[in-house]
This record gives sequence, C-alpha cells and structure tokens, in this order.
Amino acid sequence: SYSFLRATAQVTPYGTNNTEFAHCEAAWDAYSDTMKQLLLPLDAYHSAGKAYGDGAKYGKTTPNSREAMLETSSMTFAVEKEEEIIPDCIHPVVVRHPETGRDAVFISETFTNGIVGMTAREGLEMTRLIQNHVTQPQFRVQVAYEPHQL
Repeated sequence: SYSFLRATAQVTPYGTNNTEFAHCEAAWDAYSDTMKQLLLPLDAYHSAGKAYGDGAKYGKTTPNSREAMLETSSMTFAVEKEEEIIPDCIHPVVVRHPETGRDAVFISETFTNGIVGMTAREGLEMTRLIQNHVTQPQFRVQVAYEPHQL
C-alpha cells in the first residue's frame, strides 16, 4: 500500500507545513540485543480510531491526527462517521521489510492502543519507551513542503 502527503497552500497554525519522519530501521539497529529480544515477540493493538476518531474513547494520550487536521481548514476526511473507520487490528511491534529483510520498529503513540499480553499501563509505558527512542534526533528527517507539493 502507499500513502501520499499533499502540502496545502495554507500554513498550519504551527507556522510550517513540514513533516518529520522517523527512520525506524535505524532505530531498531540502535537497540541493544536485550531490547531486541524483548520486543521481537510482541504484538500491538493498532487503532485507526485512536488516531482519526474520538481519541478519548481509545485512551489517547496526545492530540490525535484528526484534531491536528481540523486545525487546517483545507483538510477534509474521506470518512466522516466513526463507524466507517477501519476496525482495530493486531500487528507485530517489529516488522521485516519484504525486500531488504531489515527489521524496523512499527509502533507509534498516535496509533498504538496497547501491547498484547500487557496491562493498559504497561502497554502505554512500553509504547512511550519505544516512541521516545524512535523520535530521537538521529533517527528523524524533516521534509519541507512547498504549497501543493506531493
């Protein structure tokens, strides 16, 4: 599957249309062997509802994507009713790229709604630990967009 980001002509309330991406393979490579052994067997609850629906229902801990998008008047949603948002699913915390074979951390506080087999608090703390690791400056890249750039 593919995702596209299209910059708007309107600058966000944050003063930029830039987007930051995390290099999740590099973040994985930087983990100790012990941390890798801990994370490899774990699965996470992935929730589009937490990101694009009523995040409070899902225990969101940060502003969700829908709230951020609503601050930009030119943004619209393909799905207006929360019932139309794809249901939650379970996926591995660590995924392997099908072509390169490289492992990558595949989790974010925006979408992750827990870790299978952990209490809600443990899952939240593990998610935050991973998020804090992945979002360190050495794993981030910022893309500066011009209006309407794809």
